[in-house]
Amino acid sequence: LRGLTARAEQVDARQAADLFRAVDAENMHRRDRLVDQVTDACGGSVSDRRITVLGASFKPGSDDIRDSPAMAVIGDLEDAGGLVTVCDPAVPAYSRDLSGALRGAEVTVIATDWPEFRDLDPVAARDLVAVPTVVDGRNCLPVARWTDAGWDYRGTGRRAQSSGWNPASTASTAN
Repeated sequence: LRGLTARAEQVDARQAADLFRAVDAENMHRRDRLVDQVTDACGGSVSDRRITVLGASFKPGSDDIRDSPAMAVIGDLEDAGGLVTVCDPAVPAYSRDLSGALRGAEVTVIATDWPEFRDLDPVAARDLVAVPTVVDGRNCLPVARWTDAGWDYRGTGRRAQSSGWNPASTASTAN
């Protein structure tokens, strides 16, 4: 996008360059909104909160992290004091152990829509995390399936949704 903007400026295509700049600004703003959603899910502060980010690469099927929105989000969460664990199937610097990455998470963030993350079993995942809250930065998860499994679901540009599932109420009815 930035390359297109530069080229549009070179050929004096001002309207196209302005459009590309506006799209780039919106893309950058979406990163900030994702961090805000995670912060809200943590009650206003990510400091000392365990956050698992699923996906670091720019897109599924790639190990390219250059200008990856996920990397900006990870950096912002860490700068704010979050205890961030990252899982990505292709980026060597990060874990590929999905179960290990989820274990104990207070918020789970979908930052790259890898099939492994889109197809994740929300019931099995719920049993690994400390708090079943997911911020779907790619809007790739089936919302009803996740809320039915007891997750507090927050999608980009969507209102938070929760099924009201409570593990304590399930335990009390089993006794």
